[in-house]
Amino acid sequence: MRSLLALSLALGLLACRAPLVPEPAVAPWLAWERSVAIAQRRGAIDAADQAVEHRECWRGPADLSAEFLLIQEGSLLTLLGEIADDRPLQQSRPERVHPGWWLMRMGGDAIGLTLVPQGTEDPTEILVALGSAGIAPEILTGEPSDRIEVWPTVRGARIRLTLDLTGRGEAFANLSLDGAEVTVYDTDGPADWSVHRTPLR
Repeated sequence: MRSLLALSLALGLLACRAPLVPEPAVAPWLAWERSVAIAQRRGAIDAADQAVEHRECWRGPADLSAEFLLIQEGSLLTLLGEIADDRPLQQSRPERVHPGWWLMRMGGDAIGLTLVPQGTEDPTEILVALGSAGIAPEILTGEPSDRIEVWPTVRGARIRLTLDLTGRGEAFANLSLDGAEVTVYDTDGPADWSVHRTPLR
């Protein structure tokens, strides 16, 4: 009798519990601890002096903050980002408009990875529109072999940008990561936006 009661109670608890659904991005995400151990460069955005445009629109780390890891393994360069944003993946326009002001061009939240190829002082920026519910993420300036993955999280979003250096010429063959930096374009509305930048050291 007791065993039947215990069994019915257990079944009742199972029926009441919602199924466990892992947070998006956990499965395909490189373990952050492992990534920290092998990262060649790191950067973070969490201070007002890192807002290079519209600083007055930044309301603190809850509005926009981020941590980045840059990892080079062979011919692949990977940028991992953990972004906290109170209004993540905002899309202020129904479609992107080219060319023009960055907000019109990217249509919403975006990141840029700046690299300085070997033997040149001209920086190269790989610009990525992070997308929204209506528009998929897109690499706006890059190579066909580059990949961007964006996963919404409870606090904002995780990103993984993977660049294949093999098709970029001799300047990228022995790429130095000196001078690398990340720019984050945070859009909370058509007139409420800010641009933040951090070096990767």
